[in-house]
Amino acid sequence: MIYQNDKNGTAISGDIEALRQVVRNGKEIRIGWGFQHHEEKK
Repeated sequence: MIYQNDKNGTAISGDIEALRQVVRNGKEIRIGWGFQHHEEKK
C-alpha cells in the first residue's frame, strides 16, 4: 500500500507524494475503501 487516509482525509500511513508520482508516471493503481457501521466496533 502506498497511501492510506482516515475518513477526514488525514494520512494514516504511506506517502501521498509517492502515490502522486506513480499516477504521474502512468502506472496502474488500485483503489479500495471500507465501511464500518457505528454499531460494528472492532
